[in-house]
Amino acid sequence: MRAVSIKAVLVSFAFLLVTTLVFVAIALAIANAVIEPQGSADVRSFVLQRALKESPLFQWLAPTVGGLLIVATGYIAAWVAKRAEPLNGVLAATVPMLVEIYAIVASRVEYATYWQALFVAATPLLGAFGGRLRRWQIRRVSSRA
Repeated sequence: MRAVSIKAVLVSFAFLLVTTLVFVAIALAIANAVIEPQGSADVRSFVLQRALKESPLFQWLAPTVGGLLIVATGYIAAWVAKRAEPLNGVLAATVPMLVEIYAIVASRVEYATYWQALFVAATPLLGAFGGRLRRWQIRRVSSRA
C-alpha cells in the first residue's frame, strides 16, 4: 500500500476539476453563441445539452477533451506520487469514473448514455496511460544521464 499516494490522487483531481470547469465554461460560451433559443422554454442552462445532442462537433469534442484530461490527470498523479506511476494514474482516474457513473444513473439524457458508458470503461485505461507516459519520461531522462 505504500505505492499509493493519496496526495497525488487529490492533486490530480483538483487539476481535473479546474480544467473541466474551464472547458465547460468555454463550451457553454460557444454553445450560447451558436445555438439560438427556441422560445421562452429554452433555458440557457440547457443550451450545452442541446449542443451535445445537435452538433457533431460537440459530440466528438467533449469525449476527446475529456479523455485527454484523464490522461493528463494520470500523468500528474504519477508525477506527484513519484512511484508506481500506472497505479497512481488509475487511482486518479477512479474519482472521475465514479462521478461519471453517478451522472449516468442520475441523468435523464438518453442521447449521451453510450458516450458516458464508453468513457466509464475507458477511464482507468486512460489514467494508466497517463501514468505510463510519466514512467516512460522518467526512463528516457535517466537513460540520458
